[in-house]
Amino acid sequence: MHARRTGAPITIATRWFATLLGDETHLPLGEPVWTDTAVEIPDLTGTWKNVFTGEMVRPDAAEDKPRLSLAQTLAYFLVALPVPADTWR
Repeated sequence: MHARRTGAPITIATRWFATLLGDETHLPLGEPVWTDTAVEIPDLTGTWKNVFTGEMVRPDAAEDKPRLSLAQTLAYFLVALPVPADTWR
């Protein structure tokens, strides 16, 4: 997954997650489910705000690619709409 434009919101929606859970009956949220899964973003600068939850997510870099961790971004809700925090009031 990746975002294409700097400054644009990123829509993250889970799909086919039942295979991640096996026989578990909890929602697929946070680190236990998403481990090191991430969404690539245009650049590493700044903090992103999830419009749905108000949470702030800081990007990291793996293999020199800026990204948002799904373990953090989907910690409390199954969908996310991260936007650069400096563009959202």
